[in-house]
Amino acid sequence: MKTSLGIWAFGPMVPRFLPVAYQPAHGYDPEPVAAKVYRAGEGLGELIDGCGFHYPNAALGA
Repeated sequence: MKTSLGIWAFGPMVPRFLPVAYQPAHGYDPEPVAAKVYRAGEGLGELIDGCGFHYPNAALGA
């Protein structure tokens, strides 16, 4: 089974998915996409097969 991860969830909508109180060391400061992917990969380890990148508009059909 393949598992995917939406890196966008750690972007501007971070308060919805990851309140600062949950990880006080990780605030709302901008973070490069490469750093987000690395951090997500480190945390999920062998649970994911890889990362796929998509423009948000593709999901909206725009």
